[in-house]
Amino acid sequence: MKDFLIKKQSVIIEKWKDEIAQTYPAETAGFLKKKRDQFSNPVGHIITQGVEQLYEGLINDIDRDEIESLVDPLVRIRAVQDFAPSEAVGFMILLKEIVRQELGSELKNKGMIEKLLLLESQIDNFSLVAFDVYMKCREKIHEIKTNEIRKRSLGLLDNPKMIAFLQKRGDFND
Repeated sequence: MKDFLIKKQSVIIEKWKDEIAQTYPAETAGFLKKKRDQFSNPVGHIITQGVEQLYEGLINDIDRDEIESLVDPLVRIRAVQDFAPSEAVGFMILLKEIVRQELGSELKNKGMIEKLLLLESQIDNFSLVAFDVYMKCREKIHEIKTNEIRKRSLGLLDNPKMIAFLQKRGDFND
C-alpha cells in the first residue's frame, strides 16, 4: 500500500485539496484553488501545506503528537469559520474516498482490501485527533469570549456615570 500511496501521491493530494476547497462556498472555493500563495491566500497556503504534510505523515505512520501538530493549523482555521464540528474535521474522511477511487482495480489484488482497511483506520485515527484539536480550539474561543464579557462588565462598574445611573435606579447601593 505504501508504494501505491507514494506513486499516486501528487494525484491524491491534488484531489484532496480540491475536495477540501469544495467544503467552502463556491466563490471561496474558486479562490482557494487558484491562489495558494502564502501572502495573497494564507488559508489556501495552510490547506496546501497541511494536506501535503498529513499525507506524508499517513505514509510514514507518525505518532499522535505529530498528527496533532499537523492537523492543528487546518483545524484551527476551520474552528473559527462557519463550520459544524463534523464539517470542520470532515476533511480527513474525504481522503478515504479519494484513495478508494485511485485504487480502482488494484482492490482486486490479494491483500489490498486488508491494507485499505488498515489505511482507513489510520485516517479515522487522524480524524479523531483532529476532533480533539477542534474541541480545544472551540474551548479557547469560548474562554476568550467569556473573559471579554467579564472584562467589559467590570469596566462598566469602573465608570462613575454607570454607578450613578445604577444607584439612581436602585440596582446598586453604596
